[in-house]
Amino acid sequence: MGLRHRIVRIVSTNTLVTPDLTESLYTTGNHQPLKPGIYTVVWPSNIRKPIYNSDAKYIGPFKTVAHARLLVRLCVAEYFLEKRFITGAVQRLEPSLH
Repeated sequence: MGLRHRIVRIVSTNTLVTPDLTESLYTTGNHQPLKPGIYTVVWPSNIRKPIYNSDAKYIGPFKTVAHARLLVRLCVAEYFLEKRFITGAVQRLEPSLH
């Protein structure tokens, strides 16, 4: 799956801490600061090198890293369920297309 994500901690109006404990500056699409807390950051699949800019979508804040990880697991599960549903529907329709 092409879900590019990281779980980060927002520590100030323009600074976050990455999973490897590196501080990084961030910006959002609306250029508004985020509330301090834990966020899941997601990038479009066409982004080769994820950076914390307006391409990133910040989801949160979460109270714990476990809650942020749960969001990622739910997104992955939804992706596979949707893909399986679409694949099954296409397979059922294929005989009628020939």
